[in-house]
Amino acid sequence: MVSARPNNFWFALFVAARFLTRGQNRFALLVTWLSVVGLALGVALLTLVASVMSGFDQELRHRLLQVVPHLRIVEPKAEDEFRGLLAGNKKISSIHEYFMASGALRSPAGIRPMQIYGVDADGLSKLGPVFDSLSDGAYEEFKDESDSILLGKPVAELLGLRLGDAVQVAIVVSDSAGIKPRLLSFRLIDTYEIGADPDYRLAIVNLDSRSYGAWMALGETGLEIKLYEPVEADQLGRDIKQLKPDAEIHSWSETYGQLFDAIRLEKSMMFLLLLLVVVIAAFNIVSGQMMLVSNKSIGIAVLSTMGARARLIRSIFLIQGASVGFMGVGIGMLLGVFLATNINFILDLLQQISGMHLLDGSFFVEVPTDILPQDLLVIASVAFGCCIVSSVLPAMRAARLNPKVLLH
Repeated sequence: MVSARPNNFWFALFVAARFLTRGQNRFALLVTWLSVVGLALGVALLTLVASVMSGFDQELRHRLLQVVPHLRIVEPKAEDEFRGLLAGNKKISSIHEYFMASGALRSPAGIRPMQIYGVDADGLSKLGPVFDSLSDGAYEEFKDESDSILLGKPVAELLGLRLGDAVQVAIVVSDSAGIKPRLLSFRLIDTYEIGADPDYRLAIVNLDSRSYGAWMALGETGLEIKLYEPVEADQLGRDIKQLKPDAEIHSWSETYGQLFDAIRLEKSMMFLLLLLVVVIAAFNIVSGQMMLVSNKSIGIAVLSTMGARARLIRSIFLIQGASVGFMGVGIGMLLGVFLATNINFILDLLQQISGMHLLDGSFFVEVPTDILPQDLLVIASVAFGCCIVSSVLPAMRAARLNPKVLLH
């Protein structure tokens, strides 16, 4: 009878489970489990790499945005007017004067091009990681001594400079008489290290060592603004522009936007390459499913003679492919999240066993990770989708088998 035909989903699920767990020859079973393991390892690796890349992006963004200004107003003609304009804005956490010029440091060990960045003591205290990395007493020394300079630790080491050494700073000045260098002398009072770009290119000098007018003659001066939410910098810049159309305003996204774009591009390329590995692993399910179809051909023929339609046969093998995919993706996702969460413990263990220091020469004391739900969703969706697609061909082949030939 038609109603007695085994053509419902639950029956297909039952048969798929039986086919997967019973009656397979050892080689077919091995191929199936190798497909699961390969898929799981690919998903785990992709999850780990995506989490680490996101972690580096977030950590670098956090460090930079604590140091660099979120908005910079260059040489305002009426500085007091700008301060009054911005005084009541609740988005702003601090405003201070700055000086910036291209220059070079000279020492017995050599010459190094640098950005010369001037702030007063209050401005230095707003530089987050730089301020936090200073030695005890260095801030008070910077505040009290007008000829003080701070350098990134890597730069000081490259130039062979020690605390207390004199540092010659050359700034190229262009005026009506032509281009000429101006030599300034400072004393190194401390070094800083934040693990980001400023360590290698920013020399911080005391703005109080000269009058504001004198600094204006040497380079760019203006106001630097820090916000509670850096993402609002562009909007605030547009708001100021509406009130002061002639103001020259730069946001952090203009200065460092390309750096973060490059990091995102690198993450995307790594993501795509490893996703290709996952796709290849997922399509390896085809070979296991094809072997299963051959191994279960008699069972398929029996089902057909019992009245099972081609749609049910296809469903059985699609469910099998989905089951293998679900196991592989699930195990891989759990393994990847575990590795991402415990990556620093694992690295410490490897360092103890091998004696190698894997993070030596790096800005980072430990590997930052950031497990993003959207990354996990993309990885799981693509991997599982590939498993379903790779099961279509074996399912169609199983549905076309002729029971009369098989049972002859």
